[in-house]
Amino acid sequence: MDKNKRWISIAICVLFVSNAFSIMANEKLIMKADENKVIATITYRGSYSSSLQPVVVITQPPDGAILNDSHLIVLGYASYEFGLNYWEWKWEWEGGYTGNSSYFPTAEYVEFKIEIWGLHPGWNKITVTFCSPYGGCGSDSVNVTYVPPDTQPPVVIITYPPDGSTFTEPNIRVVGYATDNVGIMQFGYIHEWEGGATGSSWYLELQPTYYPFEIPITLRDGWNIIKVEVSDVAGNNGKAEVIYTLNPLVRINLTIYDGLEGAGGGNEVAEDREESEGAFTVTNIQDTNGDSIRDKDQNPVIATYRGRDEVDLAKMVLWPPTGPGVKPDDDVTLVKSGPNKDAVKLWDTKVKDNEIRPTNPPDTWVFKVKDLPKTVWVEITEENPKNLKMRGITFTLSYSGARDIVCLTGIWSEVTDVKHDKSDKWDNTVWPDMQGNVRWLIDSAGGFGLRRFQVDGNWWHGNVIGIEFTVYPSGIGNISRICFDITRQIHYLDHYHIFIGVENKSEDWPNQVELPNDDTVNTDESDRPVNNHMYSVDRPRFLERRSNTRMIYSRNNFMEFMRVTFNGTHPRGETVQGSRCSDYYLWHAALTLVRNLSNPGNLTRIEREKHGINCVGSGHLLSIDPKPPWK
Repeated sequence: MDKNKRWISIAICVLFVSNAFSIMANEKLIMKADENKVIATITYRGSYSSSLQPVVVITQPPDGAILNDSHLIVLGYASYEFGLNYWEWKWEWEGGYTGNSSYFPTAEYVEFKIEIWGLHPGWNKITVTFCSPYGGCGSDSVNVTYVPPDTQPPVVIITYPPDGSTFTEPNIRVVGYATDNVGIMQFGYIHEWEGGATGSSWYLELQPTYYPFEIPITLRDGWNIIKVEVSDVAGNNGKAEVIYTLNPLVRINLTIYDGLEGAGGGNEVAEDREESEGAFTVTNIQDTNGDSIRDKDQNPVIATYRGRDEVDLAKMVLWPPTGPGVKPDDDVTLVKSGPNKDAVKLWDTKVKDNEIRPTNPPDTWVFKVKDLPKTVWVEITEENPKNLKMRGITFTLSYSGARDIVCLTGIWSEVTDVKHDKSDKWDNTVWPDMQGNVRWLIDSAGGFGLRRFQVDGNWWHGNVIGIEFTVYPSGIGNISRICFDITRQIHYLDHYHIFIGVENKSEDWPNQVELPNDDTVNTDESDRPVNNHMYSVDRPRFLERRSNTRMIYSRNNFMEFMRVTFNGTHPRGETVQGSRCSDYYLWHAALTLVRNLSNPGNLTRIEREKHGINCVGSGHLLSIDPKPPWK
């Protein structure tokens, strides 16, 4: 017991009942137990209760009472027909107890009163015991719970940002926590600035004792006061206040988009990837509109019946600067840099109507604030794909110390190896970057060149060719949204000499410069670059067994090329998709099969392997029209 904080006074009134006559007497006894003062008053009366042992009854407070007042009065009585002369009391709480005892003149009936100042929070147990001179004792106890009135306010702590912070960007998050000894009922905040204020508050149903918070705040120019206020279930309030300052800088923004707008690309590059990854487009050395002129060498590039409008320029938008002091006639500067900067032109439209030449050649353009925003179209004209670098072009838009940077990468590919002769080596050391499903096509044919091979239980005569493409720049295959496809065009003429006449089959070149007409499957080509390499395998062939055929005379010209998209979807099938990103590789195949006299149901190849009769190789056969309509 804390002797300095709690004072206990005990007053005892004892009523004694005489058996012979009724008299009244009062006795006042003052005793001390430790530092507690005990006052006992004894009164004798003419009645008593009969019982086998002393009876003790606490009449006040009721057992289980919950109290908000630390002052407790315990009332009760004790009786025994043979008399009582000793009593004791004990007060217990969590972690401690106290008590006292005393003798008094023998009496048959006693009333007692115990006053306690300073109950302990939580449970408190008071036990009262009376005994007779002959040793018999009786007790009673009462349990009460003391809940102190809540006068402690909640505590609010703002941990971040520190008070007095200055910002140049408006959007922040105010982070902190609130605590309370009982429970937080209401949470709210107020954001004040010069000329305005806003805020919000909400009820906390669970009434936690710990409540972390994170408040999104949009700062206003100048001073900003953030007040966080909470209240607990007892109505106590707690708050914290910080002052932040927003000193906005001049801001400028430059956005860039992938090439191929409307053709498998054209998406805006996210702000956080403008420098780390940048935009991509095809270097503009193909013929998109099919007029036999390279796109880089003409303007505008307008669709013809052989092709499309220009698609390979990357869009870039120059936004006006914002912030204090910006004036309409101020200059905004755009500068190009990087290893591929010398192969760059800017145009006013996506089809290259008018070139926007540098204001300060060769690398700088100057615009007025009042002329922005402005959309320009970026053309890459690099002719040697080996010169292309990842993020090889950097554009920096600047105004009064503020700047924004974007990067651009040019893409192209080229055929770097072709195998089409029986003598060409083929084993696991050749083209190790080739995917397994593509390698199987060569394995099952036994190699390259003129081959007799079995597929699905049938024997075939065929011509096997493998083509290796290398994509540039190195590492471009690691960008997931860039998808390549190897495709081809064909022009062929087949004569079937059967026993009842001649059948001819043929297909002309497609009438569109980028339209494949020999790309019904994609299992004969690589799906993605491996170490910058992709592969295509073709096996033009005929079934060996043809019982009704005396001779097959087949001539085929091919144009193999690669196309690309920037939207994460692979170009597929015999439609114009993406953009061509390689030169055409021209190759041919020819087979002359005749009836096998020793096995009349089968065909065999004419013995002589002469170009134009039985062959597979580079270039086109002159025996059929070798030139597509746009060449």
